[in-house]
Amino acid sequence: MDAAGVGSAVANLTTSSALALAGLLALGMASSRGRSAAPLRPLTAMVAGVGLVALAADEGLELHDRIGRWLWHEHRVAAPGPVNHVDDLFVMAYLACGAAAMAVSARSLLRHRRFVALCALAGALVAAGTAFDAFGTPGSWTEAPEEAGEAAGAIVLAIAFWPHAGTRVLARRPAVPLTALPDGLRATGPGTPA
Repeated sequence: MDAAGVGSAVANLTTSSALALAGLLALGMASSRGRSAAPLRPLTAMVAGVGLVALAADEGLELHDRIGRWLWHEHRVAAPGPVNHVDDLFVMAYLACGAAAMAVSARSLLRHRRFVALCALAGALVAAGTAFDAFGTPGSWTEAPEEAGEAAGAIVLAIAFWPHAGTRVLARRPAVPLTALPDGLRATGPGTPA
């Protein structure tokens, strides 16, 4: 395997792992007790979680790539217009589903600007990588940014879901009571108990 193949395999593993993590975090959001603080309603978070885990499986097994190649080689189905590969249409459909899920929850998302901004950044990274591959010259350098865009977008998506998945371990109470710390390590300042 050459360097490009290794880079692609690492990006693919990173993408599928980050998507699986984001999916599990979304499922955690769906089942967390603090539902009023979560950006997505429980049913929407559950659908997003299942969808992200399925997308992780698709990415890890390269199903959309294989289906695209099969459609081309067996049935001569080509991508329409300026799109280079049929598999890019699958990625575009995934992005559209993610945007639709955000639109369904638009009202509850208004209070969660950080979550929306990170999800939008994730979508933009994946869309940019896909655009390079879908509309660039086939066989040129423009196909390389797709994997990096997908990996970066998946990581940002996992970061978006992280604080809302019932993982607020240190959000309100410190792990070690402040009175148990030696004087030199004790935090001082406004709002810090003495």
